[in-house]
This record gives sequence, C-alpha cells and structure tokens, in this order.
Amino acid sequence: MSPTLEYRPASKGSINATPVKTGFRLSAALCAMLLLALFNGWVSVSHPLSDAPTANLDTGEVRRAEAAFKEADADPKILFMGSSLVLASMTQAESNFLAKPIARMVHRRNYFTEQLLSDFSARPRAYCMAIGGSMSSDDYLLLKNVILPAHKPDALVIGVAPRDFQDNLMPSVPSTETFRSQANMFDAVEYFSRKRRINSNELIEVALGRLCAFYNYRTDIRDYMVLRIKKTMQACMPWVAFYRYDEHGVLRPTRHGQFPEEVKGTPMILPNESMPHMPVQTTLENYRLRYAPINSQQNAQQFSYFERLLKLCRERQIKVVVVNMPLSRANLALVPDGFYAYYKQRVTEACQSYDVELVDMCIEPYTRDGMFADGVHLATGVSQQFLRSLCRRLHSSQVATSFSKSI
Repeated sequence: MSPTLEYRPASKGSINATPVKTGFRLSAALCAMLLLALFNGWVSVSHPLSDAPTANLDTGEVRRAEAAFKEADADPKILFMGSSLVLASMTQAESNFLAKPIARMVHRRNYFTEQLLSDFSARPRAYCMAIGGSMSSDDYLLLKNVILPAHKPDALVIGVAPRDFQDNLMPSVPSTETFRSQANMFDAVEYFSRKRRINSNELIEVALGRLCAFYNYRTDIRDYMVLRIKKTMQACMPWVAFYRYDEHGVLRPTRHGQFPEEVKGTPMILPNESMPHMPVQTTLENYRLRYAPINSQQNAQQFSYFERLLKLCRERQIKVVVVNMPLSRANLALVPDGFYAYYKQRVTEACQSYDVELVDMCIEPYTRDGMFADGVHLATGVSQQFLRSLCRRLHSSQVATSFSKSI
C-alpha cells in the first residue's frame, strides 16, 4: 500500500515562514523610506536644479533676488519692495542711468536711486527687491524669511496697487513662487490657522510641498526630464523637428532654435527701451480678468498679510513708507465700482494703525495713459522722472530720520 498523506497543522514550536516574509517587507519599507528621506534632504539642501537650463524654483526670480541680497554688505540700506510696478520703474531707470543693459533678475542694487538720496549723510545703498506678480503675502514672506535673517534694512519702501490684494489669476497664497520657495512649515500653519474654511486638497498640497522637496520640485523635474528626452531624441533622430523658438521668437517645428522648456540667462533691461510687456489691449483684457469679480476672501487674506508686514517692521524698528503706485486711467477704469476707494481706505487704515507714512503717487501726471508702456507699467522714459518725484517725497518722510539728512 502507498503511504497516506496527512496534513498536520504546525505546532507552536515549529518555524513559520510568515513572520520572516513580514519582517523582510517591513525592513524593505523602512529602507525605502530612509532612502526617500535622504533624497528629499539632498534636494532641499543641494538645489540640484540650480544649473539646469530650465525655468525652476532654483533659478526663478525669488531665488535670484535672495542670492543678490545676501551678497549685500552691512552698509546702511534702503529697500524697495512690491510687484512689477516697482520693478519696471527701478530697473528701467537704472539701465538708462548706467547706459547699458542690466539683468532684470540679478541686478538688484540701484545706483540711480542712491544718487537721488546721496544728500543723506549716511549715504544709503538702495536695493530693488520687487518681484514680478508679487502679492502682499509674498512681500511679507520675502521680508520675514529672506531679508531679515540676512541683514536688517534701515528703511523700507513698499509699493502697493489694487492687484496686490485682488487677482483672480492667482489661485491661492501657496501657489506663488515666493511661497513655494520661501515659506516654511510655520508659515503654512499660520496660513491655514487664519482660514475660515480649509480646502482639504490645498492642505495636502501645501503639507507635501513643505515636507517633501521632491514633491515641491515636481514640475521643475518634469520640465527638465522633458528637455533631456527631447535632446536625446534629437541626437538619435536628427531628422525629427521639435517645436522651438526660432531666431525671430516664433514657436514652430524646426531643427534649430530654443526649446520652450529651455531658459538661458535672465531677461535683460535695455537702455531707453521699456521692459517687455504684452500689447496694451492684451494687458487691459488680462487685468479685466484679474479685477472682476471681486474675491472678498482673497482681499481679506492679502490685507491681513499687509498688516502683518507692517507689524513686523514695527517690531524690528524699521522705518517704512508705503507708496500707492501709479496706474493709467485706462487701467483704473477696469477696477470694479467702489473697490479702489475700498482699497485706499484699507491701506490708509493699516498705515495709520502702525504709524506708517502713506505716499500717494497715483496722481497727475502719473495717471495719463501716455505715461505707460502697457497701461500698467511706466514707460522707460518716465521711470527716472517718477523716481525723482518719489525721492523728493522720501526726503520729507520718516525715511529721512534713518539716514540723518544733511541738508
């Protein structure tokens, strides 16, 4: 007879393979998490995309401004902050003054403004820390996390306009380049603690962005990989024509030119030429979308950040002047009824609460349509005139006390 096979359950003392497999999987998971943490730390510290030929957080306007400012010495300093309204005026005036092209993102010291303030006995150095598209929340984060940890300025000039508080093309505070590159976990907690309703998707997005640098750089990594794949395919298949910008700046299928993902150097500001902008009509349509409909929740958030910025300056004993920046009549006509008056009232009340002087430069002649390159940004020929007018106002402001005016 053949032997009978009988199943017997393993006794308590026998060896079971299941715990071994479970332990191996747990160890593998822990090793994977450790490797991911190490990679995340490397990305956070080393900034591996800083030399990549693509537009990314490491080579964006905020990072470049941060690097330029950290090279500043300890001499008396006056800083100008705000959006492209401030940036265009100061860089255009500087290029005209130096009579040579300047790199918009890199050239942050403003010798023209220093000359206008040279009668102060302290002879302050002037720096333009304005960022294109900056909101009040961005100004606050830039001051808190970039400027103050490096060097405390002696005086601060903050240019504001309605778009700094009302912009329908900006999805949320955490969506900006400044927040993504400069905000820490405490800033994220502060942001959500002040919201009445928390969007779970936004919460996950911000949390992952702060905890995982790899996730925060995901778009940059994707763009870089796409560029490398295109270049590899081009080397293997030279007959393939990708979409590129030709010598005339037209995007078309060609085997020569610049890939859309590629960025070389930094935009240049040329003497006697306005900073490149969209056509006037396109800009008007763009701002029509930004202004209307009014987003009351966004207004409340941005005015809150503006007040926190002024409070921070008061705590650090930094003299501040807020400048209501010029806008053309055509642009002002796009602002919904009542909002411009509301904007000026909120800005005025905040300045009064923190003993900050408000200088209104949205006045004649700086509201005439002919003064602007695109209805929003002053033309290059007007920039020096505007800064002269502004600096005359600064001479009789609180800023003067920081530098002991000599005349």
